[in-house]
Amino acid sequence: MVRYRDRRAFLDLLADPKYVPFMPYKLMATELNLLPTSGELVLLDFRIIVSGLLLIIFLGVGWFRAERRNA
Repeated sequence: MVRYRDRRAFLDLLADPKYVPFMPYKLMATELNLLPTSGELVLLDFRIIVSGLLLIIFLGVGWFRAERRNA
């Protein structure tokens, strides 16, 4: 596990031109750890949530414009 001071320090490391030649070695050295989760845990797809929010905004704007026209 690697912990950086903050996000800025991590982004500065990635943007450093001296780091680029070592990036493939770091990626090869990373280990993938999968954590088991409960079968009851269901996470909604992010696209569904965003689509729902955009639909609500679209309908709200339409309703608002219709009310302004009638007033």
